[in-house]
Amino acid sequence: MATRKSSGSGCLQALGIFYIIVITITVLSLIAKEPSGAGVFAGIVVWGLFAGIPIWIYVWLRKRAKKKALEAEQLRQRQIEAASQERWNCLVGKFGAENAQKILAGNVWVGCTYEMLIETLGQPVATYETVLKTKVKRTYKYRPTGVNRYALRIFVEDGEVVGWENKEE
Repeated sequence: MATRKSSGSGCLQALGIFYIIVITITVLSLIAKEPSGAGVFAGIVVWGLFAGIPIWIYVWLRKRAKKKALEAEQLRQRQIEAASQERWNCLVGKFGAENAQKILAGNVWVGCTYEMLIETLGQPVATYETVLKTKVKRTYKYRPTGVNRYALRIFVEDGEVVGWENKEE
């Protein structure tokens, strides 16, 4: 179950609302005692100083926090794009644009090398190797479904993919 970290601002907001209510009641009682123009003006000034300014500060802090969160998200997106571009450039430098596109799409094809396979699917969970007189056959196993059972097996001969068995399709 996912849990959420609380910033503790809920209690502060409740205290702030309580504070504003108390100030408002105080100002209204001050105006009730002195209903003249001076009393009303004094009440408005007192309310503005003790309630209006904290409200303005709260709103300003919320806007600032939203702006910082947006900037952080934009920075994260730029970093992801830069890393993606760096990976693309690295793959193109190693294998060429056509193969790099297949690798990034997650495709395995007959003729791709072991290095391309590792770039596409990552390290295998298990391997099986058979050495013959003229060639070496390897089976790279991915996506385990049980004990010694795998949904994807890639067959490689002499460093190149010659086929695969995908039990998920």
